[in-house]
Amino acid sequence: HVDRACTIPANTKLFFPLRNLWSIPPAELVDEPAEVAEFVAAFSDYFPADRHSTCSLTLRVDGEDVLPTFHALDHKTWVQILDPFAIFVNPTDNFAGYPGGDMPAALLDGHYALLEPLSAGDHTIELGGAKCAQNGNVLFETSATYTLHVEEGDGD
Repeated sequence: HVDRACTIPANTKLFFPLRNLWSIPPAELVDEPAEVAEFVAAFSDYFPADRHSTCSLTLRVDGEDVLPTFHALDHKTWVQILDPFAIFVNPTDNFAGYPGGDMPAALLDGHYALLEPLSAGDHTIELGGAKCAQNGNVLFETSATYTLHVEEGDGD
């Protein structure tokens, strides 16, 4: 769990993952169309299984659940992108220790939230999710609490 605090401008939408999975193969493994097709086919099966392994999701604003149930959160926030897209991974500062550089065929799945702009003032956002094994043991979990100060707007 991590606690963070920050100030954001008025009228700012917030978009963030509750739990997600990226697959970013080295360029040499997906430099032929057949290799890209194989990569996508493998994740076409894997992503639904990954979704099924999600055993908890949290999204609260100011102590109130944004959606009333796990099922509602799962349904409303689930995303999978099986159309490969290029990204640049910073070679000296990235989330998974990748060698970095241009990666031509990233895929992702997960639960992502989009919050409409919050009113001016102070707010608390709690977010997270967990992946569990079939026996219920937690394999991976993420959770964060953000204390946000939303600046006053200019009326726009």
